[in-house]
Amino acid sequence: NQGMKTRLFPFQMDGVWCLEKHKGSGLLAYEIGLGKTIQAIAHLKLHPELRPAIILCPAFLKENWKWELAEHAGLDCLIAKGRIPWDKSCHPTDIILLNYDLLIGQGISSWVSWIVQQNPKIVICDESHKIKNPGAQRTEQCKHLFKVIDRKIFLTGTPMESRPMDLFVTLQALAPAQFPSKHTFGINYCGGKKVFFGRPNWTTGEQKSAWDYSGASNIPELNYRLRDIMIRRKKAGVLKDLPPKTRAIVPVEISNRGEYNRAHKEFLDWVLENFGKQRMLSATRQEAITKLTYLKTLTGKGKLPAAINWIDNFQEQTGKKLVVFAINHEILDTLKVHYKGQAIQIDGRVPASKRKDLVDQFQTDSKTPLLLGQMEAAGTGFNMTLLGLFGLGPKW
Repeated sequence: NQGMKTRLFPFQMDGVWCLEKHKGSGLLAYEIGLGKTIQAIAHLKLHPELRPAIILCPAFLKENWKWELAEHAGLDCLIAKGRIPWDKSCHPTDIILLNYDLLIGQGISSWVSWIVQQNPKIVICDESHKIKNPGAQRTEQCKHLFKVIDRKIFLTGTPMESRPMDLFVTLQALAPAQFPSKHTFGINYCGGKKVFFGRPNWTTGEQKSAWDYSGASNIPELNYRLRDIMIRRKKAGVLKDLPPKTRAIVPVEISNRGEYNRAHKEFLDWVLENFGKQRMLSATRQEAITKLTYLKTLTGKGKLPAAINWIDNFQEQTGKKLVVFAINHEILDTLKVHYKGQAIQIDGRVPASKRKDLVDQFQTDSKTPLLLGQMEAAGTGFNMTLLGLFGLGPKW
């Protein structure tokens, strides 16, 4: 906890210690909600000499990273934006945040070239399962960085989503001598086999073939080799260290900033004109409420893309049920359409007599992982398995 503003739990300190033991490189595969980010931040705080530092993450998490760096360790950062890099070098003490998609480009992208020129000392890859596909553009660009940056920290709650091959990019980046090639890894741990397709050549009898690495093999051996690379934690294993409930703030940038700023400016002009009056008529006060409601609605719309990304990420990593609250009907309706067939919705338009049946459906139907609730209508009066909703119950 040296220099940190937030005290780490014992299992989080264990993760930081493991990074120290392995010279600042490793895979922190902690289940969602167990504080992977704060452990990486603690390592950055312990090592101010590891600058410039590069943090790669999905776009919707950039504001959250900036907030957590400041909140937990008093660290500042720069957020990269746009396809064209800054036209000057960064300061040697900088922490730079980039989303993975900024790296995509033909050959070595502009941002990748710029990063390499800054001589960074460490790269942190958040939600590193996003670069599991060896042939994807974002993965190829990241691999250019991995070759020139010694310290690499990977953070994910789902290191292997469906098959051992999901681990290969990370393992090769962390231990290239142990995992030198995709083919060798595929043969040893993915049940690699040659598959044939198409019609044989009518003159030679040869048939097109490809290697299939979608299986799994020698898993005990792979687990043994992972002991010095990956540390895995699940909630069930660290409950004794956790408080009864934790709350997390996830700051996000709204996607409709221009529209919001225009509406906000008009609202401020209106307040300036009317606030000086000694008395406000009821109609005037009502107009203020209307304008505030409009701004709230715009904010909700602007946060929708980030909220959908967060919900998708939660479901992808946990497979558990989730309750999502909103104030505005329009926001809930948009989410209901987006998650068609996967969500139930409870708001003021749903008769009270039907609400209990919807809650029962949410709790018992495996095909309904989302409950979309309006604060007033679904915020009270329901007896749900809250431990389960937070990922701690046996059924969830």
